[in-house]
Amino acid sequence: MPAHRKPKPYKTKKFMEIDEKLVLNLAKIWCTLKEIATICECSVDTIENRFRDTVDKGYDLGRETLRRAQWAAAIEGKSVPMMIWLGKQKLGQREPSPEDHDNQVTEVAITVHPSQVTNENRSNV
Repeated sequence: MPAHRKPKPYKTKKFMEIDEKLVLNLAKIWCTLKEIATICECSVDTIENRFRDTVDKGYDLGRETLRRAQWAAAIEGKSVPMMIWLGKQKLGQREPSPEDHDNQVTEVAITVHPSQVTNENRSNV
């Protein structure tokens, strides 16, 4: 008769150590989930399942940092295109369209008959 075998203990899933601060910093510079997973030497699923909130927070902080840098560049006059872009986005400014130019009066011609001109009008002309 075969000897009685003990049942194998259940295997518990061991989580690999991943630095959450590293994940946050990579998300701040808009690394993709695949890039973050590659750097952390894990699967994309691991990043999605364990660090979704951290990645979202990093993306938000990255947007905030970018916005602050754009604003500073525009205010300091270092970037005229950035000032134009911010003006359009935040102030509702826009480039004049061809239709705007078509509706503008560029020249006015006034014809006055000499009999309509008085001495008082001549001094104002």
